[in-house]
Amino acid sequence: MRLRPLLAVVTVAVFVPGLTSCDATTPGTGVDNGSSASCAAIVKYHGHTYEGHGDLKRLPETTSRTEVGSIPPCDDGNGVEAVESVKVQELRDISIERALLVNGHFFLRKNAQLPKAARVWFSAQSCASRGRFELTGQWLSVLGRREVHFDADIRPPYHIELKVASGPHTDVGDILTIHATHQTDPQLGPADVRRTLWNGGDLTAQVHCDGKQLIADGLASVSK
Repeated sequence: MRLRPLLAVVTVAVFVPGLTSCDATTPGTGVDNGSSASCAAIVKYHGHTYEGHGDLKRLPETTSRTEVGSIPPCDDGNGVEAVESVKVQELRDISIERALLVNGHFFLRKNAQLPKAARVWFSAQSCASRGRFELTGQWLSVLGRREVHFDADIRPPYHIELKVASGPHTDVGDILTIHATHQTDPQLGPADVRRTLWNGGDLTAQVHCDGKQLIADGLASVSK
């Protein structure tokens, strides 16, 4: 297991405490690669075990303190991997002895209770803005009625998850779900999936609120 940004076409990978196995997928495709085992999301720090705790919907604030932790050896069906050193970050409102952040993923010390200060990070922000506005950020996933395969073909309706880098200040740092409909124009296509989603690129979305949902008026890859 490697703690890099996890990109999945069908869904974002979710770290769950106590996870011991799952169907393995090829990064960036969501397609089963034939392996039947995967490793638990675990980090060791100062002799203690920290377990991955769900899918962050908002990016927590951190301090300037960084330490070195490790990912223990694991056999995911492709042979035992060596211990890997990783940078761990201290969260601003929670002691590093209780929880920490690794490459944008939240890890909670084994058998510890989730702190109250952390609960908001796992709930999506409500759609409260009015009118049409623009969001830009990293495209994390797409999920639709038709499963996306190696042809990278996506067709509306579908929804995407975007980690917001610019937009209304209340949204920056959040992971938002945006719904694309048949009226969304421009739409995303196979070239966008290959160039942007599979390579960790950015999107710009023109959106508006419809009740509690963000609806895409237009979606476009950001050229680098």
